[in-house]
Amino acid sequence: KEPARATRLDYRRKARTLAALSILAGCATATRAPAVDNSVSCSRAPAAPRVEQKEVLVRADSAYQAGAYPLADTLYEGIVARESSPASIAVFRLATLQSWDNHLDEAVSLYRRYIALEPRDAEGRLALARTLAWGGHYSSAIDTYDSLIATNQRTRDATLGRAHTLAWAGQLRDALAAYKVWTRDHPPDSAASRDAPPAIAAYNQKQ
Repeated sequence: KEPARATRLDYRRKARTLAALSILAGCATATRAPAVDNSVSCSRAPAAPRVEQKEVLVRADSAYQAGAYPLADTLYEGIVARESSPASIAVFRLATLQSWDNHLDEAVSLYRRYIALEPRDAEGRLALARTLAWGGHYSSAIDTYDSLIATNQRTRDATLGRAHTLAWAGQLRDALAAYKVWTRDHPPDSAASRDAPPAIAAYNQKQ
């Protein structure tokens, strides 16, 4: 059962804020040096100096942090398309921007690329799971959340994200059970119940 569009958009706006805060706090900060071609061709005129990846990345990051997302998207896309070893943060942020623009297939592909670059960063798998759920790939999203829970990585976000996904998939009983277990085991976390999808709250009232 497809979730209501308004609910998904509201959740996506919340996720957008959390993603930006997480990144600014230091997530996904690894960078890689661009490939350098030291060869010189005697038969060609010297090429104009290429703008270094680091310089473009600084501009892209500044645009991203200032909320100039279309510019940031263009700059990150240039880095990812041009560089053989793009900075991982460029891949992550481009995936994030693509997901916000509802280009979900592109975002999933980029998040998978990011995970290959930064396999130890749980933020990549969390973002992948969230985007898979937005695209209606509920089973794959739940599997990804389960992989985080099994390794004790971002457990709260993974558990609640999994519950959201179950609700969107129409599995309201399982979603409600997941919320109840979490709030029972973590009583100070009142925000968990407050942020539950309306469908779960409505289902709970009928029980």
